[in-house]
Amino acid sequence: MLDVFSMLYCPYCEPDQTLQLLPIIQSQTEQGMRINQGIIFCIRCYRYYIIKDEITFLSQDHLRDRKDELLFLRTSWPGLEEKLKSFLNNLLNNTQKKRVVFKNFKIEIVDLNNKADVNEIDFLI
Repeated sequence: MLDVFSMLYCPYCEPDQTLQLLPIIQSQTEQGMRINQGIIFCIRCYRYYIIKDEITFLSQDHLRDRKDELLFLRTSWPGLEEKLKSFLNNLLNNTQKKRVVFKNFKIEIVDLNNKADVNEIDFLI
């Protein structure tokens, strides 16, 4: 999976290395490491894509199933939240508390003072 990962790119960004892999559940096989569940995150446009049952769902927004992806995020949350917090803090060099919102297939990062309409998954970093 990791070798194949280097060939993937965000459907909305140029085909350069803007994707970051956040594995949630991994397993070791004779062929190498497998990512059973995870998130692929584009550091350019802030879109996220899911890996579910070893299948990478890297599609344009109009082809994605929002309800299915939110259900996946909610059921994967215990392993995902800490990895995302650490990843985003490192990426943003975060010095102040921020709110992270999963909305419309993107991750939005907003100040705590912002009273954004949040009806999906959100957490603090």
